[in-house]
Amino acid sequence: PHITDVFFWAMTVTVLTYHFFIANTKKKKILFTILTPISYIGYVLALFPSCQVPLAYISLALIIGFLKRDKDKITFTKKEWPRIIIVLLIFLSILSYFILSSLDDIKLLMNTVYPGSRISSGNDMLYKDIFTDLTTLFLPYKTITYSNNCEASTFIHLFPVFLITYSDIKKKIKNKNDCIVGKVLLISIMVELFYMLIGFPKLINEIILFKYINRMYLIYGFTALLFTLWSIYTIYKYKIKFKTSKIIIAIAVLMISYLTTISEEQLNYVPMYAYIIEIIYFSIMSYMFLTRKKPLLS
Repeated sequence: PHITDVFFWAMTVTVLTYHFFIANTKKKKILFTILTPISYIGYVLALFPSCQVPLAYISLALIIGFLKRDKDKITFTKKEWPRIIIVLLIFLSILSYFILSSLDDIKLLMNTVYPGSRISSGNDMLYKDIFTDLTTLFLPYKTITYSNNCEASTFIHLFPVFLITYSDIKKKIKNKNDCIVGKVLLISIMVELFYMLIGFPKLINEIILFKYINRMYLIYGFTALLFTLWSIYTIYKYKIKFKTSKIIIAIAVLMISYLTTISEEQLNYVPMYAYIIEIIYFSIMSYMFLTRKKPLLS
């Protein structure tokens, strides 16, 4: 399953590259020098450009954000440049061997209708793409009737709630370096939404390789999930308290927005009460996170 591989390796690249620069013992430096190129190889060989391109940008942005946040932990020095050379040699040698030995297959793949010839220019966003698709929770138990399980699947997130409360979270963070990752994720989300809503000019699309992205809603959902997790972590870490009015507004917006995403096709899949229960569940979870209650239902 290429999609699973791409997300797994993208996050592996992020984690290992980060630790490559902050490893504080000789054993760790050797370990991450060996593991880092392996993660790069796994990511490249996933061969799913629709997800690889945007996840590469997100991974790079997060690595920069992490290192900027934890600049005091960086142990990498000028004397350690040979480590980067070793990483590049391992990565390029294995990748070169793969390309040379599989060149005919790669050409065949890139000449297929999908993924080779599926090109996107953005501007294809649907209102429901902003939110978690309410059918997602039911897909493991009931085959979808109006699409297919793969394309209907989305990441479960609470982005609307934490977008509304972001300014309050940002104000309460004592160590401003802790804002960096949140900012990186929020900027990434804004770029993704802009691409889905308006799109980029053809030339820019080709230069930054966005022309290969035809599932930005999936990448957006993943980034929104990361932003959700960052927000929850930060709220608990700094014991942030919100005004009751802000909590009510955030949850009300969530509930109303989700109710407006329910389509007739979805109602033919599962009954209305199932979606209402799900929306109530998301609302309770949002309340528990915003008030720092123990999330028993998570």
